[in-house]
Amino acid sequence: MKTSEAFPSKYLAASDFEEAMTVTIEHIDQEEIGQDDDKKIKNVIYFEELEKGLICNKTNWARIVEYHGDESDDWLGKEIMLQVERVNYKGEEMDGLRVKPRPIRKPVKKSMPRRTEEAGEDIPF
Repeated sequence: MKTSEAFPSKYLAASDFEEAMTVTIEHIDQEEIGQDDDKKIKNVIYFEELEKGLICNKTNWARIVEYHGDESDDWLGKEIMLQVERVNYKGEEMDGLRVKPRPIRKPVKKSMPRRTEEAGEDIPF
């Protein structure tokens, strides 16, 4: 049993991801995170595709601002990509979730038959 299964969390963790995932921002809440004297109000971003929310640190917030602007109300319905990266947390290297711009989908080129005058068809330009 994985630690994340033995001690389930309401919030996303690196262990929840096997590969990068594009997600759509559904809403953002401010929630009390932590216990006792360590409780702090943090921004939590929820996504249409996932049940758990992302506790959004300053680095990930700044990346979303870079991609979608400074007003978080404008982020609703916008896509980002979540992926696991090695991060430094309190002087220790560990896996963490990082926000990336959503991958750009290139259009698929479809070859179209060219019409010719010999075939009695108009050239399409």
